[in-house]
Amino acid sequence: AVALEHALERKQPPAHRVLAGHRLVVDFLEHEVAVAGFFRHRAVPLDLGRAFLYLLAGKIEKGAALRTVENYGHAIIRFFEFGSNLPADKRVTSAGDITDEVVREFRLWMNRQKVRPVNGVPATMSKKTQNHYLTALRVFLKFLAKRGISSLASDRIDLAKIPERTIDLITPDELTRLLDAPKGDDVKSLRDKAILETLFSTGLRVSELCSLPRDISINSEELSIRG
Repeated sequence: AVALEHALERKQPPAHRVLAGHRLVVDFLEHEVAVAGFFRHRAVPLDLGRAFLYLLAGKIEKGAALRTVENYGHAIIRFFEFGSNLPADKRVTSAGDITDEVVREFRLWMNRQKVRPVNGVPATMSKKTQNHYLTALRVFLKFLAKRGISSLASDRIDLAKIPERTIDLITPDELTRLLDAPKGDDVKSLRDKAILETLFSTGLRVSELCSLPRDISINSEELSIRG
């Protein structure tokens, strides 16, 4: 239970958080009492909690990124906690209690959640973040359906429409100044220039560039990238 507590409340590095939850899923019968206590403390129905843990384990086994699994877990737990605090006639105590009306209330609740001010102006949860929560809920509902557990159909949940993001492109002069910024022939300057040229020439993400192996063949003119 302590491992799961840490896993879901961000008290360990991402990999440890997810793997801690995974171990409890694998050994669920051994830890049934402890896990039941964890979910009961949050007023989360045990059947939903058990399904939630197996969903996360399945994602890990299929090779999903640990950060993705972690984000799913956080979003679904937030929905569980919301559902447990609804009035008695709407409270989510089983999978069958997840209805259109509950999801509508959840949307309204998210719209009212205050977040860090933007440029000093009070702000609420963005549509993008709301869609992340709704996507995680749809994944969970689809998982319930595959296991034959009756609940709301996942396709009943529509995502909010988000305006297309406008990209502020740099000018040719700005690009030239950027590429010419590293000066000198020392190792650091040559490294920085190689980084900038590689990013511009290939369109790599920074994380992809950082994960490149050291033994790159300069003559092949090819790079193997794993995103």
